[in-house]
Amino acid sequence: MRNHRLVLVLIAAALVTLSWQAGIHSQAAAFDLVIRGGRVVDGTGNPWFLADVGIKGDTIVAVRPRLEPGG
Repeated sequence: MRNHRLVLVLIAAALVTLSWQAGIHSQAAAFDLVIRGGRVVDGTGNPWFLADVGIKGDTIVAVRPRLEPGG
């Protein structure tokens, strides 16, 4: 039962990631700059994480975490 939950969580996470990636690709024209697969350090003391970052002007307007480096 625990393995089934883990599989469902992984599938849900993959679907969310795919929808985020589709969103950032379709909105790429809305950003002045898109950094894909960057290491993000949020300043809270948590470890860095991989993410796509959308920048408009001098403001970060989107941060979309990636589950894996090639994602």
